[in-house]
Amino acid sequence: YDFHRGILKGTFKKGYTLVSNGAIDGAIDNRISPAALKLYILMLSYRYTPGSVFPSEQTLSDRMWVKQPRINQLKKELAKGGYMRTEVINEQRKYFLLK
Repeated sequence: YDFHRGILKGTFKKGYTLVSNGAIDGAIDNRISPAALKLYILMLSYRYTPGSVFPSEQTLSDRMWVKQPRINQLKKELAKGGYMRTEVINEQRKYFLLK
């Protein structure tokens, strides 16, 4: 990605994901676990525009090498910590990352 021109250079999935200091501080202060921070960062990598992200639970579990029940547990931890909220819109689950 050529940032000064905003032209995609064929680097899909090889770019950068920005993580807020607040999100990092939450993991340092033990408000969320390291595994929950890992999931949060993975979900951030699917946010191509501001707003919601909607990777499937299967995609998340495959990428993190954990079973789907663990993904659900980590998502609940993120929601409890104020990192995300979930909505079902047109029968599709969407995640809104808040930090």
